[in-house]
Amino acid sequence: MKYLYTFDAKGRCLSGRGVETEALALALAERLSGMQWLIVDEQHDIRQSYLDAALAIQPIPPRPSPFHTFDYTAKQWIDPRTLADLKAAKWQDIKQARDVQEATSFPYLGKQIDSDPRSVQRITTAVQAADAAPPFAIDWTCADNTTLALDGPAMQAMPVALAMYANALHQHARALRAQLDAALNADDVAAVVWAP
Repeated sequence: MKYLYTFDAKGRCLSGRGVETEALALALAERLSGMQWLIVDEQHDIRQSYLDAALAIQPIPPRPSPFHTFDYTAKQWIDPRTLADLKAAKWQDIKQARDVQEATSFPYLGKQIDSDPRSVQRITTAVQAADAAPPFAIDWTCADNTTLALDGPAMQAMPVALAMYANALHQHARALRAQLDAALNADDVAAVVWAP
């Protein structure tokens, strides 16, 4: 079995078919006017192959990201996004990382305290209770499921600790935004990473 493949001028594989003999493959190839063609002994996936400068069928390497497109002239993956596009995408990634970290947990009195929306609501309710009914005492369940004994002032200080933690995350994100704004190329953008 032989395989006849056709290519456009850039080396994009347009079609491929198995034929019984090389003679039959040559006869079919003669009908292909204006197209490059190649007869080979092994089968290739036409969606994942290209013709290189040495007229050999090569596999297209794995796609580096969903944004990349394969450039058949350059024979490599190209990210067509502009510098502004890259900066905008990176900023979205940073904000998402910031928001996830802010809504996970925060340090308080040597423990990690849950800070998802429901936990923040519980903190607010407990602070209101501490304000309304002194003396106040509560065993607060921490992120690791241990407890932290809190009196009124310690409970009232918890949202302050959360606010300071959130502010530190936002300051870090703003500093990264400044790095993004100063980035001159894709490598500069890639170097900006969320690591508070």
